[in-house]
Formats: sequence, structure tokens, C-alpha cells
Amino acid sequence: MICVDNSEWMRNSDFSPSRFEAQEDACNLISGTKTRQNLENVVGLMTTAGKKGCEVHVSLSQDPGKLLTAMHKIKLGGEADLLSSIQIARLALRHRQNKKQEQRIVLFVGSPVKATEKELSSLGGQLKKNKVAIDIVSFGEDNAEANQTKLEALHKAANNSDNCHIVTIPPGAHMLSDALQRTPIVRGDQPDNGGDGGMFVDDNIDPELAEALRLSMLQAETDNKKREGEQGGEGKPAATSNANANPYGDDPELAEAMRLSMMGMEGNDQEGGAMDEDDELAKAIALSRETADKDRENDEKETKEGSSMVVEKKEPVKEVVKETPKQPAETAVDMSSVDPEYMSSLFLELPGIDPNDPEVQALLSKMKEDKEKEKKR
Repeated sequence: MICVDNSEWMRNSDFSPSRFEAQEDACNLISGTKTRQNLENVVGLMTTAGKKGCEVHVSLSQDPGKLLTAMHKIKLGGEADLLSSIQIARLALRHRQNKKQEQRIVLFVGSPVKATEKELSSLGGQLKKNKVAIDIVSFGEDNAEANQTKLEALHKAANNSDNCHIVTIPPGAHMLSDALQRTPIVRGDQPDNGGDGGMFVDDNIDPELAEALRLSMLQAETDNKKREGEQGGEGKPAATSNANANPYGDDPELAEAMRLSMMGMEGNDQEGGAMDEDDELAKAIALSRETADKDRENDEKETKEGSSMVVEKKEPVKEVVKETPKQPAETAVDMSSVDPEYMSSLFLELPGIDPNDPEVQALLSKMKEDKEKEKKR
């Protein structure tokens, strides 16, 4: 649960462009990072000040876009009430859907703290008892030092196995979100890339760049190890010379056989090296031409076979087309033997057939004429 300070103190411009807008960027960073670290993580948003007092703007959700939308609608005013804000945030976390999730409050403090040190210590003990961790972000030019003692008392009372963090950020040219990137509040349990020469890259923001930096660092370490190995090997020439003097042991026959085989290999290498490069190039061109001709012949054969198969498939279709006109003659029905009155009553009972349809009436009249002709005969 993120608790945002929206008191009148947030209008100050010691953080660029203002304290509240710098706080907004930091909230977007924290919410986006937390939801990307685990798909089941949920983040909520509430304010610690305002004319209506502490207010929950976004309940626990997996969509950081809701927090971004709600941040634009927050209005500044009033004084921050940390005691009520923390208690409301604890109640909101208690009503989470997944009870196995860890509870954490991220508290932004940019205005004077009105609560006493004793009250904050007691509240921190309640958070520790209910297994609720709290991360405190203290910023602001005038009140950071004055709030430091009280906030440290809250942090000390709530801390359980280093699960709580407190960060004090002085004003300057840096952004509040940039200062939070290297802190455990944003990174959580992930290791810090402190050995990258000051080039910090968040894995969640730009994973490709972070991976490229890791690979470059690994490559640099590998190159350094190779150089150290080469320098260390230069100091042992005697051992290598002794090993090369008799690499096959004390067996003279084995040594002679290996010597003759090496001489044969050297002779073959010299003959191969005498071959002109133009001859090799000519052979390579001829080989590529042969493969191209074979591929062309195979393609032509496949096209011919495919065309012949198409012709064979089209021939039976003509016979089917010729036989189709003979079918209607076999299904002809003598309508003179059908009772027209029975058919008209049948049409009335059948669903979806309109007895007043012109085609139906024409069929009934024709049946009546056929019936009369049959009687006359």
C-alpha cells in the first residue's frame, strides 16, 4: 500500500518540478516495479492529507495504470496525519484476497510529522505484531532533519529481520525516482549492480540493456583471467622445456614411431602448402556450379511431376459434370396421385411454410387440375 503525502507542503519546488510531481514519478516507479517482480503482487494508493482527511483512492490491484490515473486526480491541501494513514493502510492490507502475500506499506513523508515519537513507536510495534513491513521515504528541504528522529523510531519498532527500510533523500538536481532506484524499497531482494562502473540499469525497466551490461562484464572478467594465466605461464619455461624433451616417456620404439609419423604429416603439409590459391578457387567455383546445376535439374523434375499430377486430378471432374444432368429424371414424382386437400392441411400444420405463398398456391392448383383430369379419364 503506497501512502502519498498530498499536504500543502507538496507545492514546494525544491524537487523538480515540484514535490508532489516528483512523488508521482516515484509512485509510478514503485508500483510498476512491484507488479512486474511477481504477477500476483497487488498495489493500492491512498493519501495522508486532504480536506476529507486520509482517503483510499485505489484498492489493492494488479493494474498500475489505475494508480497513475488516480494520482492525476489527487488534490493538495491540509496536513498529513501519519497515525491514521498507517492504520487505514494496515486495514486495507488485511482485506487482501491472497492471505499468503506479504504485507508492506510505502510511506512518503514530505511535511512535518505531528505525531510524537512514543506514538509512532507504539504504532510500529503493532505493525511488527501483525507482520506488516513499512518502507519510509523522507524528503524535503526544511523538515527532513526534524522528522528523522521520529521516523527512525517508527522504523526501529516495526523492523523485523531487516524487512523495513528508511531512506532520506535531500533536494538537488536529481529526480526523486532516480534516487530510489538503487534502494531496497524499489529493488527488494534483488542484488544491486554496483560493479558496473556507476551505470545502474533496472532489470524491470530495460532488461535487454541490463543483460548486455552483464555479458560485457563477464567478457571483461574472462579476458583478465586469460591475461593473468599467460603472465603466470611465462615464469615456468624450464618445466615446459623438460616436458617437450621426452613427451613419450622412456619407450624408445614409441618415440621413434611418433617421430616418423610427425615427419610424414609435415611432408603432406608442405605439399598441400605448395598448391596455388588460384587452383583452389577454380575448384570451388566448379563445385558450386555443379551443385547449382543439380539443384536446377531437381527443380525442373519437381515442376514437371507437379503439372502431370494436376492434369490427372482434373480429368475425373469432367466425367462427374456429364453425369449430373441425369439425376433429376430419376427423382420425378407423379403429383396426380396426391390428394390436394390433404396437402393443403399439411402445409397449414408444418412450421415455416406460408399457405398463402404464391408458389404453394400454384402447386395446389396444379394438383387439383391433375386430380380432375384423372377423374375424367
